[in-house]
Amino acid sequence: MLILGHRGASKAHPENTLQAFAAAYEGGAQGLEFDVRADVNGVPVISHDRSLERRGGDPRNVDELTVEDLKSFDVGNGYRMPTLHETLELAGGRGFLDIEVKQAGIEEAVLKELVGYRGAWAISSFDWSSLAAFRKLDRSVELWLLAMQFNDALFDTARQISAKGVAMHHSQLNEASVASARQKGLGVLAWTVNDAGEAQRLADLGVDALCTDVPELLYMLGGAKA
Repeated sequence: MLILGHRGASKAHPENTLQAFAAAYEGGAQGLEFDVRADVNGVPVISHDRSLERRGGDPRNVDELTVEDLKSFDVGNGYRMPTLHETLELAGGRGFLDIEVKQAGIEEAVLKELVGYRGAWAISSFDWSSLAAFRKLDRSVELWLLAMQFNDALFDTARQISAKGVAMHHSQLNEASVASARQKGLGVLAWTVNDAGEAQRLADLGVDALCTDVPELLYMLGGAKA
């Protein structure tokens, strides 16, 4: 079972920063989960929210500003918003990257950044139309559907876009739901798990990966079963 740092080691460090990503690796994470949007010029950057209000104290949106503008904001502890390019450089092929795309229409730009990247990675999204766009652009890209529940629409879409797996909140995962995904040939990723007991339950269910804000807490469990 892979342990992925959810927005990096985001319990101890500002989320989606290079510092949080580095700390996740240092804490034993076997990969990273992070969120991708684009600036006004289509350059992929790492941000969960469209608005800068929560992290930068500004009501404007990421897609209304340039990378240079975005770099002027303190997103926590003096850290700056990284680009996807910078994040891939830091990752350097280590482990597995769960790249959650939050903004439709940036698929081609994201794939362009990933050309030549030597590590393992997948694209995930709650916007299934964006995942379908990725599939049209690249027949081999690994896709994971983010969802809030298991249903026929999820499984039908997974089949249509040849998804590798589904990413689900850990509370929705039990023996029956994991079995239903397995019957469809799908992998299962759980988010966001910050309790070692819950992580053990998920490991016993046989999930493939989990995202956590505290990779150092779960490293021994995940590492032993990886």
